[in-house]
Amino acid sequence: MRPRIGIIGIGNTLLGDDGVGIRVIEELRDRGLPEEIELVDGGTCGVDLFYLFQRYDVAVVVDAARMGLPPGTIHRVRPEEVTRLADEQAFSVHDLGLWEAIQLGSVLHTLPPIHIIGVEPEQYNKQHQLSERVSNSVEMVAQLAIEVAECELGDVIS
Repeated sequence: MRPRIGIIGIGNTLLGDDGVGIRVIEELRDRGLPEEIELVDGGTCGVDLFYLFQRYDVAVVVDAARMGLPPGTIHRVRPEEVTRLADEQAFSVHDLGLWEAIQLGSVLHTLPPIHIIGVEPEQYNKQHQLSERVSNSVEMVAQLAIEVAECELGDVIS
């Protein structure tokens, strides 16, 4: 049986680059993805991510992530790095929810494999659009999310 994969975009589209996860989900909606892949607009779901994780055999999370890199930089982060970074700096506007969801799943031994794709934001302000540098990364992030799913499914779907 093939794994059920959730690609979960988190963020707030009203706060500029914080909405990059949602914009990636929008980019993926028009692609013919296999039925085993579900696209999820996670919004600012916080600790409810824990419950979303439980629905899938594999989760791919896409979010704006502050790691001190140039804006628009795409980076993959392991769940244990979010935990470590949450103690050191604000990894994400949603870091408490993501951090708590990972911690809860770890304690209960119920986490599926989680792949986190972060995009370095340029600005968080009250506008409905991404900065140019972050916007330019959306298609590449969408492709990376598909490549992660391909590896998990053992298929080429792009």
